[in-house]
Amino acid sequence: MSPNLNDLAAYLDRACDYISQGLTEQAIGDCNRAIAIDPQSNDAYRIRGIAYFNFRLYDELISDLSMAIQLCSEDATEHSMLASAHLNTGDSSLVGEYSNYAMQFKPEDGNAYCTRS
Repeated sequence: MSPNLNDLAAYLDRACDYISQGLTEQAIGDCNRAIAIDPQSNDAYRIRGIAYFNFRLYDELISDLSMAIQLCSEDATEHSMLASAHLNTGDSSLVGEYSNYAMQFKPEDGNAYCTRS
């Protein structure tokens, strides 16, 4: 079923469904449409970042999650994923910073502790 061309939530919902089905390219396409509708949607950047993670496109992931954090910075998951992406690109200079932010927002997140060290 095709969402209304201006329905941001429908594109994001379908993108999440695509990700859960392993249809990463389709998820990225729906996120691109969502960003075209609302370039300030941190959810669109976050969800597209998750899709990029599935493709191991860490530079794109870093770009999208950095934008999502700029738009709404109090999300532990985004910070944890950024720490992991930086670790995977070999740039460990920001791993501790993002892990610390993740622990600040969600102290029970064991992943943040693991990537910090």
